[in-house]
Amino acid sequence: MIIILNLFTFAVIVWTKDTSALAYLIPSDLLEAGTATAFYYNKAKKENGIKLLRSQETLDAIKKLQEAGVDPAQFFAMFHEQ
Repeated sequence: MIIILNLFTFAVIVWTKDTSALAYLIPSDLLEAGTATAFYYNKAKKENGIKLLRSQETLDAIKKLQEAGVDPAQFFAMFHEQ
């Protein structure tokens, strides 16, 4: 939708030879790009936090297996055998 709006605005600017519409178009495009970028980075930040939490849980599980005298490699291999 933004692309269509920009193309329409540029067509009107060329047709009327009036660039005053750019005073509204440029900030709105920058705002939309900034919002999309902020959403993407916040989403990635949350996903990375989940990954770190999971990896810490895995490390804790390995430590508990070692404390119990179980070889973690053999333990996890039981679930990957076909």
